[in-house]
Amino acid sequence: MERRTSTSPPRDPQFIAEYQRALDGRAIEHLLKVQDLIRSFRNCSSYKALSRASQRDYDRYLTLIENEFGKVPVSKLEEPTTRGMFICWRERFSSSPRKADYIWSVLSALLSHGLNLGLISRNPCLRGGRLYRSTRRDSIWSEVPLQTLKRCCSREIWAAVQLGLWTGQRQKDLLTVTWSQICDGRILFLQSKTRARVAVPIASPLAETLESLPRTCKTILMTGRGTSWTSDGFRSSFRHACEKAGLRNLTFHDLRGTAITRMALAGCTSIQIAAVTGHSIATIGQILSDHYIGDQSALADLAMEKLRESYPNSK
Repeated sequence: MERRTSTSPPRDPQFIAEYQRALDGRAIEHLLKVQDLIRSFRNCSSYKALSRASQRDYDRYLTLIENEFGKVPVSKLEEPTTRGMFICWRERFSSSPRKADYIWSVLSALLSHGLNLGLISRNPCLRGGRLYRSTRRDSIWSEVPLQTLKRCCSREIWAAVQLGLWTGQRQKDLLTVTWSQICDGRILFLQSKTRARVAVPIASPLAETLESLPRTCKTILMTGRGTSWTSDGFRSSFRHACEKAGLRNLTFHDLRGTAITRMALAGCTSIQIAAVTGHSIATIGQILSDHYIGDQSALADLAMEKLRESYPNSK
């Protein structure tokens, strides 16, 4: 009797179910579009871990991405021309370099999500470079502008300046820090942007400022009416104070860079500075070299002085 060889899959129910799931998976992967990937990204843990402000920024740019590429199949992201397509699209925003870079960062985060899900084998937006090149070398709060502002601003604004100068924290975290976050001579911060925890020792100049403030409000910083600041209210009041003092090119955020610069010029290492500000060590180095120190002559003088102290008898 002739044996017939069947080309159909075995009649095993489990095999058939697994085979069907594999076929369904291939079909789903083929049909998935970028808009589906965006929807998945908005539900993932890395997106939900972002602060509300960052989520709003991401949502704005995810909408732009969806409007442009939402109907593109995820499978097309594997093609070699995809990176060029994304770069050309970013160039349309080159008149606003910061916006273009943010869009690229969000796009890269989205595609990394697709990579983590196994939907694509590479992220075509990795190492895309930056269009925006910032320099804040002249944006240091030296003693002259600080004293000028002190003469023109309210006690409440000056307290915020001192807190920023002696902690190196972001405006949002300074406006929300409470008296209960002072413990054993330190101010404990949970940074809203990165969720990093830092414990900043209270230096004597800041201690004097804190002792002069009334504790009638939950937050350390408060308005002249005795209420906590809103971000918009503080921003407006600080801007008016700077205008009154004739200071046009300095911002409150520059106090953070000024604190970093002061610590560096005082001989602090990047590790020590990062322990105060919550930055990564690499970011501290970048801030100092690219933004605030300029020609770094003061740091070079400090380095030579330390070298002389370490080798006093060297000829």
